[in-house]
Amino acid sequence: MTFRQLAINGVIRNSSTYIGHFSSSTFAVIMYFTYSVLTYHPYFSNEEFVTVLESASNHSIRIGFEMAQELILFFSFLFILYSVTVFLKTKKREFVILIKHGMSNLQLTKMIYIENMLIGFSSIICGINIGLIVAKIGLLACSYILGIKELIFYFPIRAIRETVVAFLVLFIIISFFSTRIAKRTQLIELTSYGENIKLAPKSSAWLALIAIIFIGTTYVSALYLKIAVIKGFVYGFIMMVGLLLMGTLGTYFFFSQLGFYLIKALKKQGRIFYKKTNLLTISGLSYRMTDNTRALLIITILSSMTFTIIGFCFALSDSVKKYQPSYAFTYSSYRGNINETSNVSLIKEQLELAKISYILILPISIKKDLNIIKLSDYNKCMKELGLAKETLQSEQEAVILPSNNAIEMELQEELENKFKKIELKDNRMQLNISRKKMLINNELKPIKGFTAVVEDTMYNQIAKLQISDNDEKRYEFFIKDWKKTRGIAQKLMNTIPYTEEKSAEYYAFTSKALHMVAWKRINGNQIIISVMVGFVFLAFAMSFLHFRLFTDLERGKKQYQILIKIGLTKKELKKIITNQIGILCFTPLIIASIHSIVALKAISELQRAFNLAPISVTGSPIIVLFILLGIQIIYFFRILKSYIHYISERND
Repeated sequence: MTFRQLAINGVIRNSSTYIGHFSSSTFAVIMYFTYSVLTYHPYFSNEEFVTVLESASNHSIRIGFEMAQELILFFSFLFILYSVTVFLKTKKREFVILIKHGMSNLQLTKMIYIENMLIGFSSIICGINIGLIVAKIGLLACSYILGIKELIFYFPIRAIRETVVAFLVLFIIISFFSTRIAKRTQLIELTSYGENIKLAPKSSAWLALIAIIFIGTTYVSALYLKIAVIKGFVYGFIMMVGLLLMGTLGTYFFFSQLGFYLIKALKKQGRIFYKKTNLLTISGLSYRMTDNTRALLIITILSSMTFTIIGFCFALSDSVKKYQPSYAFTYSSYRGNINETSNVSLIKEQLELAKISYILILPISIKKDLNIIKLSDYNKCMKELGLAKETLQSEQEAVILPSNNAIEMELQEELENKFKKIELKDNRMQLNISRKKMLINNELKPIKGFTAVVEDTMYNQIAKLQISDNDEKRYEFFIKDWKKTRGIAQKLMNTIPYTEEKSAEYYAFTSKALHMVAWKRINGNQIIISVMVGFVFLAFAMSFLHFRLFTDLERGKKQYQILIKIGLTKKELKKIITNQIGILCFTPLIIASIHSIVALKAISELQRAFNLAPISVTGSPIIVLFILLGIQIIYFFRILKSYIHYISERND
């Protein structure tokens, strides 16, 4: 047997231990390669989209993909380095045997280097081959999510070259670090290696209490983060960093202290502790938690990041749909605009040329959060939509249309009392309007604030009052099938140049079709990045538990062999292992889920504080949470099956 064969056989022999490490490395290669395919796709190399938001451009989307690549590469380095470090510690016995048979430190270093490069090179080859299939699916998914034409598949030579180089360099660096770790392990430490007697884990009531205080304080403070952010960026940043540190420390103490304290409390409950196999389950669990405290902390952090990022992006997608404008085109003219008449005429002309019917509405702004429109215009729009018309008994009545933003921002009691009476006056006259009713989620609801629908005669009287809240005059073009206006909007954008980020001095033009397409691209890009990066984090989190369990397999096997010899049945053995691994697997996920829900709620409160459309914590985030937990459950049963099979096979 050659030296290289010895290293290869070492990897094959320990395949049950290395499989989690190999799978996660391969998955990281697949995700990185898929992003490379998207980044270098010909479509994103050209700017074919007329942007109303700079972040919706192909250039911005491509930058997002590149940032995701860098994130995957960075976290892959940290994860693989950590897993290699753990593997080296668990292979001390093997190193002892090799050293006692004459292997030098240089040869040991060389063997470790070959093993790491073998796994790395195999991951790269396997990842790129699978990635070619995944990339095609990724292109189709990307087309659908971004709302663009189908992205053609191309042979990604540049993506293959970049992926191979990036991960080859990564594995070479990791192999170098791993050999340095091996060199620091002195021969005397290896030769004195033996089966250390594990002392009973100790817990402190005070540290357990600190875990509760830290986590509780983090949760409560997170909901008031908006106060610090409103004061200034520095205050907000300091508080955010403080909350992250406190939350991390609280989570660490939860696993290292509070968990043991709860186990100790269970041991004192004789009826529970001495019932059937609970004695073995609870006692063994305390030692498993001691061995896996750091792994459990890392799993919790990675899972929290995954749940929060993906949940936020999907919640934001729902929010965008919920807060879309009601009008196909909006032209806002400000004082001093000499192009007002010509620009409005141009919009009408383009719509008439395309034979698209429209209803022009001229709202009057009478308060900061209230606009007035004619009842006749409102009913024309309802007729177009095939909805019921509204009638008013007198000139003094009005129908109030609240925006979704107002519904979210206002308390229920405040909303019910909003605009029950509207008093308008100037130096010449006074008008009083009473609210007839409020229509929630109406088709003509504004993006922000409220709209009051009044009789035409009242509208004309209000128009004579000099009470406008600002110098803006708006032209709202209502079009039933607004999606057909995208082509016209792109033509108008060239003539009436305006984006929501760079407004003209005297006017502003917005298109619902372009606005929704832009937000679909922005949010779609966020979803693609969050899902793919999140799944890499999730794979790393699941792999941490996998290799922690399988690196301790030999010791666990010996313990279970002794238990079987003294009468433990295979059914009881399976029950003990299932309960222990189940608690280790799902406790971090439960904690991570709670962390994520609190984080999303804090983000929602921040949005509310800055008068932005707040995300919903109970909609898409919960669905995403259950889907991700479902994936974890499937993975748990796969780990459990493999672990029990290995233990049972060796105990037959």
